[in-house]
Formats: sequence, structure tokens, C-alpha cells
Amino acid sequence: LEVGGQGKLNGLSDYRVTAALAGRNIAFRDGKVRLSNIQVSSKLLADSRSIELNALTIRTGQGQVNGSVALEDLTRYRAKLNLGRVDLRRLLDSATSREVAYAGMISGPFEVTGNLKNSSSLTAVARLNITPQSGGVPVSGNINVDYDGPKDTVNLGRSFVALPSSRLDFSGALGSQLDVHLVSRNLQDFQPALDLTSNSPVMLPVQLEQGGIVQ
Repeated sequence: LEVGGQGKLNGLSDYRVTAALAGRNIAFRDGKVRLSNIQVSSKLLADSRSIELNALTIRTGQGQVNGSVALEDLTRYRAKLNLGRVDLRRLLDSATSREVAYAGMISGPFEVTGNLKNSSSLTAVARLNITPQSGGVPVSGNINVDYDGPKDTVNLGRSFVALPSSRLDFSGALGSQLDVHLVSRNLQDFQPALDLTSNSPVMLPVQLEQGGIVQ
């Protein structure tokens, strides 16, 4: 990790630092999540009241994240980020030891705010788009999520996930009222999800005859 820039010091409580930050070959592991060969670059601005990372770019084998992160009064934080074509298959592979057959690219903005002194202050908003890819079972969709820590609510805006012969639409509030609508003409679309639950092959307990539909 390299940091280079300029600083101005008028006292312990009166200073200003502007710098450029760059890092490469960074690894991260938390439980089953494994990320390697991470590259980071950003502009750093810090003074006695805040720390800001602007023009932030994080690249991994799974994709790229751009945006900004700030810490104000060393307590209040906010992150405004944008996912840039994050590979769904590689992302799931990094979190599980099993092969993942779904193929898609995730893009879109998400924002996080909160206070380090209050863990329940966290709020998050995500507006994500999934575009189908080759090399597996193609997945497409839109995911709209709002999390409000102070109110302890998770609201799902009108969202959907589509597979080659199936589509799941959902919206509402978790733990309150959730509207779900599933249409499938081939339950084999869900075989990869079922395979993630076991180290050995798992057969779907239900099959559709030709021309059958689940709705």
C-alpha cells in the first residue's frame, strides 16, 4: 500500500492532508469469503473533522467498485458506491466451496450511512441490475432494497429475478408483508441453487411434464 501527498500542520487539532493512495495484491478473508489480487486507488483528504476517500476504485477478479467513502467527526460514515459488472458466478464462488452454475453481471449504485457509536444507525440503499452471461445458467433481474437500521426494516421495491424458463417477482417488507409471484416452465432452472445446499448431487423432488407450468 502506497500513500503520497502533502500535509499542512498548524497544531494537533488543525491540520490538512491531501494524498493519493494506491495498493495492489491485497487479499481479504472473512470466514468462507475469500478475495485476492485486490487493487485499490483513491484520493485522500483528511483534516481534524473528516476523512474522505474520493475517486475510489476497488478492482478484484469478481469485478469493480467505484465511488467515495467519508468519515465525519470520526463517528458518522457514509459510502456512495457503484458496482461495475461484478461477476455473479465468481462472487458466489468466493463465498462457497461449491461450483456455482448461475451466470450474470451485477451493476448499480448502493449507499450506506451510519454512526460508529451506534450499530443500529446503519441505513443502506441498493438499486442493482443483473444482466445474463454465457458460461452457465443465465440470470437477469432488478433488485431494489432499502434497509433502515433505526426502524429495523428491510423494504424491497418492485424487483425480479429471471432464469431461462422461470421468473420470480417480489416486493414488500421482510417480516411484515411480502408479495411473491413465481412462474416456471422448467424447474431445472433451480437445480444449481439446490446443488449449493449439498456436497453430493441433489434431485429435484418435483418435475414438470412437457407443457407444464408452475404459477
